[in-house]
Amino acid sequence: MALKNLYENPKIKGKVKLIYIDPPFATKQDFMQDEQKAYKDKVIGSKFLEFTRKRLIFLKEILSADGSIYVHLDQKKGHYIKTLMDEIFDEPNFVNEIIWGYRTGGISKNFFAKKHDVIFYYNKQSSNSTFNTQYYKSYQQKKYNFKGVEDLWDKDKKMWYHNAVCRDVWEDIYPIGTENKERIDYPTQKPEALLERIIRASSNDGDIIIDAFAGSGTTLAVAEKLKRRWVGIDCGKLSIYTMQKRMLNLREEIGNRGKLLKAKVFTLYNAGLYDWTEVKKLDFGHYRDFVLKLFQVREEKHDVRGIEVDGYIGNENAYLWNHTKEKKSKLDLDFVKSLHNALSGKGGEVFYIIAPTNAFAFYEDEIKHDDTTYKTLRVPQSVITELIKHGGDTIKQPTSEQDVNDTVDAVGFDFIQVPQVETEYKITKPKGATLLNQTEKECLIKIKTFKSRTLTKSPEEFENYETLSMVMVDYNYDGKVFDLDEVFYADKLKPDFEVRFDSGKLDKQMMVIYLDTYGNEKKEVLSLNNFKK
Repeated sequence: MALKNLYENPKIKGKVKLIYIDPPFATKQDFMQDEQKAYKDKVIGSKFLEFTRKRLIFLKEILSADGSIYVHLDQKKGHYIKTLMDEIFDEPNFVNEIIWGYRTGGISKNFFAKKHDVIFYYNKQSSNSTFNTQYYKSYQQKKYNFKGVEDLWDKDKKMWYHNAVCRDVWEDIYPIGTENKERIDYPTQKPEALLERIIRASSNDGDIIIDAFAGSGTTLAVAEKLKRRWVGIDCGKLSIYTMQKRMLNLREEIGNRGKLLKAKVFTLYNAGLYDWTEVKKLDFGHYRDFVLKLFQVREEKHDVRGIEVDGYIGNENAYLWNHTKEKKSKLDLDFVKSLHNALSGKGGEVFYIIAPTNAFAFYEDEIKHDDTTYKTLRVPQSVITELIKHGGDTIKQPTSEQDVNDTVDAVGFDFIQVPQVETEYKITKPKGATLLNQTEKECLIKIKTFKSRTLTKSPEEFENYETLSMVMVDYNYDGKVFDLDEVFYADKLKPDFEVRFDSGKLDKQMMVIYLDTYGNEKKEVLSLNNFKK
């Protein structure tokens, strides 16, 4: 969906100087977290090549005539992608097969150690492409002059080197180690020095750089430091939150060193972002019919204390926010409070509020007032976009899991709701407390239930915790931006499924995001008052 939007944008199409991609489905799959499992499963096997071909075609179209593309792979998928690249970009436009060699990690006695990645480098056209010669520090055993051979150490006891022109084998750039300053604990993070070489070689100041599988945001961070314009795309929520935090906390030197840079303005878009004025023009009858089916609302209009409610989800009230009548363009916390006051305690245990994603002015998925929990159901941007473009009859409802996959590929959204999450909060002693830390206190979030909701499966069809991917935490949530502080992966939470952290980390309030393997999330805002002693 994002690539389609870029393709249709005249400011982007044909104007991108450099594209770098490190596809998650083709690189280091063994190290992928559960968050990407649904994405990975969709593209392996027979669909892999077609999935890749479609995206490479879009990427070629948005490249400028003098632009270049670098595709970063490991040894497992390189031969497949090379064939596709020759087909789409034409074999004469192939420039280099770059070998990035490294010596980190273990070595097997059963086969030659796998210690390199492959980067395929193509130009869009064979002539006039941008290329700036790059150099590396070449260290030598001895250096020679007219007096003879000198030792490799200079008078300051520093190793002697000279600048040599880069070849297609790069062994001078090291992977990110556990103690490296730029490490942000993202599974496939690449070193900034690697992207610096690529960006300097194939672009100049002010050029547009795109990373269509942006991951940890290394490409964007380096592009920003080198005064390039950039666009990053990723389908993973962990990736989005990681990039957001990274771009707000850049340091001036490559490798995350030097002074902290003043954060510059950037925009976070969701695929299918729509113009609110166009939403106002939507035929509300078509919109209402489709959305009620989307969220499986049993249509049965009824009145609760003068508030017209559209139907029921199970036995609970479901209210569709009518954006065509509301004076405000945003559904904020004051609206929820006013609704609660109007219902006068008759809203029931759970009251569902359904509205377009961009209508909500708050992040929380549940808001509790007295004995009623108001749960938000957000209409995906892609649904809104398709309804704006074509009306209410164009998006086929899925009747099977295969139909869901087809619709995701064509439209860019999945028919999934906020996960069903039940939690308990406590203040407790640290796990394995000793005499040294028995006075310390930990906050504990006990996840009692976690199940996903889809149109093809009810929560009862999922095993408890089956679709839990991770829990993400911002310990000092400012009410506006989720600033990722810590990630708790599902496999690390087993068997108790408890999130534990030092109570001193929690400032005035925190945000907790529970993420499922499909990329859907449940958000909560908590304070110390929520944790029982």
